[in-house]
Amino acid sequence: MTPTFTEQHPWEEGFAEVFAREIVPRLGPLEKKRRAILAKRKNRLRVVGGVTVVALAAAWLFAPGWEIAAVISAFVAFGALAATILVFSFGQDAFSERVTAEIMPRVADFLGMRFDPKAAERPDIGAFRDAGLVSQYERAGFSDGLAGHYRGVDFTACEASLSKTERDTDSKGRSRTKRVTVFSGVIATFSVPRPAPGVIVIRRDVGRVLNAVFGFFDSRFKGLEKVEIPHAGFEEAFEVRAENPQAARDFVTGPFLDALLALSQGEGEAQPRPVGGAFVGDRFHLTVSGLSLASVGPVSESLDAIEPRLHATLADMRFPLRVIDRFYGE
Repeated sequence: MTPTFTEQHPWEEGFAEVFAREIVPRLGPLEKKRRAILAKRKNRLRVVGGVTVVALAAAWLFAPGWEIAAVISAFVAFGALAATILVFSFGQDAFSERVTAEIMPRVADFLGMRFDPKAAERPDIGAFRDAGLVSQYERAGFSDGLAGHYRGVDFTACEASLSKTERDTDSKGRSRTKRVTVFSGVIATFSVPRPAPGVIVIRRDVGRVLNAVFGFFDSRFKGLEKVEIPHAGFEEAFEVRAENPQAARDFVTGPFLDALLALSQGEGEAQPRPVGGAFVGDRFHLTVSGLSLASVGPVSESLDAIEPRLHATLADMRFPLRVIDRFYGE
């Protein structure tokens, strides 16, 4: 049976035709690849199971004592568990990349955007770092880039994963290093109709003590003063700093405050997502932690039942458009 797509939301109008013309012809080869990956995974699991059984039998038959046999069995079980985890992850990355390359550009084109899985056309991460929206990092990875022009606004967005190395010491004085994620989510940059009156930084307010711990008052914010915002809900949720507090107060007015507050409270999500923003010149930089733009399902899910996933993909990839609609009105 040929997969179909039923339009459920206003923004999906016309996608059923795109689905039938652009996506359905690609589902057959993708499903064939998916089944080949699962077949290889099944064969590898059989090998792991066989080797495990033989190793356990040898341990109990030839070990000089039950204590040694038990220790060997524990090592064998641990190795089998590690091998099973590796086998279950086999093929997922290749499958995800193939689906992303085949499907996501068609979805983005339908929404009037450009899509690039490597996010070559992406926001300048340096602007986010300089504004204090992301912490200092050593390694950066970018993916699933979106770019376009909507309602007079130019935008770029992508998923970003930033990390750094930290060193700590255990109770015995031994030092070790570990990789720590400092940001994982979406970064986006939007053009604004008129330049901001200096730098304006908006970050989630977690209280005076934690603001200081998280670096809100570090050296990057020297010269920025606290801005009192006459908006009860916004003032409780965000901390605002600017070079010119009075001009910033006049610049970030009611509709913007309502829109950013609504965005931070999530849209049908179980938990609000941490949101931060900064006006720098004629650009507004936005961060949303824990958000993805073009998620692909696991290789275990058949592409014959792709419709629910595509509904979610359309909603995810509309993120930049939803933000602009928030700020300008539906």
